[in-house]
Amino acid sequence: MRNTSQQARQVRDRGAVIFIVAMTLALLAGLGLYGLKASSEELASSGNYLRNAQTHFMTEYGVLGTANEVSGPRAQLYLGLMSDPNTRDRNCLSLAGVPSTASLQSLACRRMGSLEIGQRWSVPFLDAYTNPTTPGSLGPIQRKGDFFVELTDPVQVAPPSGYDLNLGLCFMQFTVTVTGLTEHSNPSSATALYRGFGIEMGRGRITGGPVRCP
Repeated sequence: MRNTSQQARQVRDRGAVIFIVAMTLALLAGLGLYGLKASSEELASSGNYLRNAQTHFMTEYGVLGTANEVSGPRAQLYLGLMSDPNTRDRNCLSLAGVPSTASLQSLACRRMGSLEIGQRWSVPFLDAYTNPTTPGSLGPIQRKGDFFVELTDPVQVAPPSGYDLNLGLCFMQFTVTVTGLTEHSNPSSATALYRGFGIEMGRGRITGGPVRCP
């Protein structure tokens, strides 16, 4: 009887040990999976933050490029294109809801892409867009960046301080609406974790000119 009882206790002890080991392994496996998931989410969050920052600066770049484009005699060109019923852009997002019977000033719009704005700049600012496999201003991640600009609401404003009023030239204030875009150029690559699409819209007012007074 004593040997039988001792053997039964040993069997129960072995069962308890196996149960404890199994639970320990399951707990360690759960902790490992949690760590992997937390690391993956952290990488995804970092990628989202990076994309948002890149999209934000693409939008700011559009504002700065537009300000450079209209701060001179080319302002007269854009003012004429956006004000002429035959040459103005008719599908501007920033004028959605404006009726076609509105005034010419309210309907004035000129849409410009990044390549049009950047063609007069000495440094190709969209190298990461035209050649995304080469690390550029958007970093080593294979990401494409772009933006487009809409000029609307031309309004005559006072000239800068000290400007000669006898020249017969005026300055115009434009509303600039910029939409910045970023996207991964190769979703199947090793950096596919960062392949999300980023979009941001910004709006501001810039002064351009001089132009001929209306």
